[in-house]
Amino acid sequence: MKPILFSKSGQSILEYSLIIAVLVLVIVSAIPSLRSSVTSVFSQVETSLEDADSLLASGNYVYEENFDNLDNWNVSRGEYEIDNQGRLINTRNGEGRIFTDYSGDDFQMNIDVAQLTEGQGYGIWFRASDTGKNEAINGYTFQYDPGYGSGAFLLRKWENGHESSPFGRVNAPDYDWNSVHNVTLHVEGDTYTAYIDGEVVVSGSDETYQTGEVGFRTWGKSRSYFDNITIEETD
Repeated sequence: MKPILFSKSGQSILEYSLIIAVLVLVIVSAIPSLRSSVTSVFSQVETSLEDADSLLASGNYVYEENFDNLDNWNVSRGEYEIDNQGRLINTRNGEGRIFTDYSGDDFQMNIDVAQLTEGQGYGIWFRASDTGKNEAINGYTFQYDPGYGSGAFLLRKWENGHESSPFGRVNAPDYDWNSVHNVTLHVEGDTYTAYIDGEVVVSGSDETYQTGEVGFRTWGKSRSYFDNITIEETD
């Protein structure tokens, strides 16, 4: 696994505590009689803030992507770019595959913005290996697939470059396929569950692959947008 630790912009909780400290010093200097009580209160607040900052820093998030660039992504098929709204989009018909530098086993991947604007659907790769341009891929995909029958959510296994029949399938003939959705993929042990806007849409089990890369897939004449991705390890 090659985790990518993400950074947050803005002031941290400890930075805010320093601002409070300056204010306390001003108050204590102006009103000496308040020195003891104010100092005691500030000491308690500072301890609480430090504990909170420590708790945030110990979270399990290992990857964040807002698509400022594609430095952490590798295209093995098709073409992808970042549009003028800062979203990842595929720009060519046919099979498209793009993978992150993240590789893991048990994790939860959240995509704040996922939208199919036209075509047959998109997929999310996980536990994928042999992802290079001339390699026969192995791994799994969750597929958001209005082109499958009358529309369905699928879980598929790929072996030596070929996709097998779905091991998880839920038909959704009346689903609004072209709206913007939040998509979450939970991968743990041999069980995989996909959520759309917080609701389970498909779940299934297979024990063939234990670890690997994550990424996106498009096919046919599909056009899809993705933005604001986080990955949290669950083991």
